[in-house]
Amino acid sequence: MKRSHFVSWLPVALHLAHALVVFGLAYALTTLTVLWHHAAPGSTESLLFGAAWIGGAILELAFVAYLFLRRVRIRRIWAEATEATRRGDFATARALAAQLLAYWEYTLNPAPAYHAMAVASEGLGEGREAALLYRRAGDYPPALLNLGVLLLERGANDRAAEALRRYMARTRQDLVSVVLLSMALYRSGKVEAAKGVLRKKLAERPASPLLKRNLERLDRGEEPALFEAARGKPDLDSPPIAK
Repeated sequence: MKRSHFVSWLPVALHLAHALVVFGLAYALTTLTVLWHHAAPGSTESLLFGAAWIGGAILELAFVAYLFLRRVRIRRIWAEATEATRRGDFATARALAAQLLAYWEYTLNPAPAYHAMAVASEGLGEGREAALLYRRAGDYPPALLNLGVLLLERGANDRAAEALRRYMARTRQDLVSVVLLSMALYRSGKVEAAKGVLRKKLAERPASPLLKRNLERLDRGEEPALFEAARGKPDLDSPPIAK
């Protein structure tokens, strides 16, 4: 369960707002410094400007410390969730991922948190809950891919094909997703559509043995398969399925 680097304009806008507050306070402190220097020493204005400067400096430091500490906390949550997943403690991993929703970044863009919670739910054997969380992640590519795999495993072939198509429309089409889509189409009885998906990708990757072998399987009336994965070897043409 790796920390996502998915970028949304909403979190970016939030960070820009934080930066504006910091620079705004810095500008106010600079202005107060100029006013303090121009005020008569020991005058009421001088004392007020000095007090305001001290208060502003404290506020600036406190705000910067708050931003730093919350960022550290978010990274710690991801690290703890990852470690819990590695230990097989999926309940803890899901609870930790749910904590992220309390932070502004994930309130505005909750997809990575929902994806992490769904992965943990799959680890707990709660397929229905996992599918719900993947759907709540919307068009987040890792969630679409995992949803397609989950639905394919559960026999919901048409919905699996839909999820995989949405994934392929939003990210680079690796060979794993292409073969998975052909599997979903084959299981739905759409053999020619399954062949068409493989042929289209084969035109882009004519040297791929994975695509060629799966087309041969379809021509023999057999279901497509992730050959290298079945043999316990990595498919060098494609990244592994993210779970």
